[in-house]
Amino acid sequence: MPLEPTTHRPDPQLSGTSPVASRRRFGRGALLGLFAVFFAPVMLAWSLNVWWPDWHPFGETNHGELIRPPWRIEDPAMLEAFKGRWALLHIADRECQAACMTMLDTTRRVHISLGKDYDRVVRAHIPPDDAPQGAPEPEVDLLDLPLPAGWVERFEADEKPFLLIVDPQGYAVLRYGADFSGKGLASDIARLLRISKIG
Repeated sequence: MPLEPTTHRPDPQLSGTSPVASRRRFGRGALLGLFAVFFAPVMLAWSLNVWWPDWHPFGETNHGELIRPPWRIEDPAMLEAFKGRWALLHIADRECQAACMTMLDTTRRVHISLGKDYDRVVRAHIPPDDAPQGAPEPEVDLLDLPLPAGWVERFEADEKPFLLIVDPQGYAVLRYGADFSGKGLASDIARLLRISKIG
């Protein structure tokens, strides 16, 4: 009687291809995938904040100097004058000389360029305490404000004139020196207005 050929069938338990083993591998892979999706971005953000605090995403670099942490304007009269709007706040040198005049002209042009967002922004001028009160030439869209208490000490060492962007809650968030770019300022304020839910 001839013998029938036999086929060797490996034991799935020994070969590691059993349904149980496959499910275990799938479970581990799914767990690693969930970790990557939810925790990797958090770890990346933490690493960037700790090791590269000045890093910005491409295309999101501010042209002004970021004020860290933002400081709040506590002067009630100034906040009332802003009426919950974004503010381009000029800190002038004595008698507002050439650089100061150029700054006022540049911010006026930037303000006009905002178009439909024009009314969301206000311009304000603050002369130093030892300068004659008032902007050099009255402008319809320029608030002329007195120097708030405590500002002499805060800005005593700063080179003047300079410009601050103040948010609708009264926090100064960006600072610009006298040689700032009007195009850069326009880019910064346009982005702030675009992402802002207030003001």
